[in-house]
Amino acid sequence: MGPPEPPVSPDRMDDASRGESAGDVPSEIVRLACLAPSAGNVQPWRFLVAGGVIHCELAPSRRSTYLGGDDGDRLALGAALENAVLASGALGLDAGVETNARGWSVRLRPGTTPAHPWAACIEARHTNRARGDGAPLDPDEAASLEAATGAEARLRLITDRASLAQLGEAIGALERIQITNATLSPRLLKEMRWTPSEARRTRTGLDVDTLQLAPLERAGLTLLRSAEARAALHAIGGGAKLAKGNAETLARAGGLALLSTDGDALDAGRAMQRVWLQATALGLAVHPYGTPADLWARARAGGVEGLDAAAAAELDRALAVIAARYPLEEGERPLLVLRFARADAAPLRSSRLAPEAVTSRA
Repeated sequence: MGPPEPPVSPDRMDDASRGESAGDVPSEIVRLACLAPSAGNVQPWRFLVAGGVIHCELAPSRRSTYLGGDDGDRLALGAALENAVLASGALGLDAGVETNARGWSVRLRPGTTPAHPWAACIEARHTNRARGDGAPLDPDEAASLEAATGAEARLRLITDRASLAQLGEAIGALERIQITNATLSPRLLKEMRWTPSEARRTRTGLDVDTLQLAPLERAGLTLLRSAEARAALHAIGGGAKLAKGNAETLARAGGLALLSTDGDALDAGRAMQRVWLQATALGLAVHPYGTPADLWARARAGGVEGLDAAAAAELDRALAVIAARYPLEEGERPLLVLRFARADAAPLRSSRLAPEAVTSRA
């Protein structure tokens, strides 16, 4: 066997291999990698392009607190890697992948593998919080989502109405605890972008306009920006309407899945992205719920800080319901809950950092 082919240099790629990209091929791959999801839309990545090699690692200034930080960030980096590999194939290239504690690298080479259909879904994929029509996933759809996970993670998908209703009540309770607790709520509210100008200026975080809230729901969320309002709501055991709204939405889901892993969350992030892209190909809306996995992981790691006795008991009851529906094996960690539904595309999406703002060249 002869020596390996050198990586492709961007100045040696012809126009056909560039597709519709206005720049060179590595830049186009980075652009599509940047469309990956991340907790709170923090976009915790930065890229270095060195010829035909793309390196990606965590950006310290944009790290997440989700799942304690490391798992949440690596989940996002893995999703970006899956996009990069799929984008490379769509551009006629093979991507040699290396992962490490900091992130990943792909080495681009001329390829012969046909483009995967998921590549065409990268730009269409988005978070969609619409309730949907309440129709369950059919068995073929469910099987295709589970198959998309591959060996890097595990996807437990539930579609029966009774279980969805029970999970909806449990997750609704966890969302109420999250938003009314003085320790937990600042992490969530910090991710919010309350005005269009703030969303445009930061280009990270969750634009409140994308949350698809009814006027009364939005007014309530805005009120909770005040620590005094959150404390008052917590003192009277409030937030029941928030819990009920989440419960009703989840009870109408086509399916509700837990993504988990006993390995590297970066690999699980690749699996998550494949599942999401397959759902996009099927025309399904996907809404990720981070709170259940985050609080479950924190509880398993030693407890959730800042809860009074009543909230701690409510947390335990809710997590017991979720654990009964999604029993984890030894060493397995919960990463994310995904709600699938049939709904029209979301009218708005949160802003993204420009790829050139997160990319350097060697």
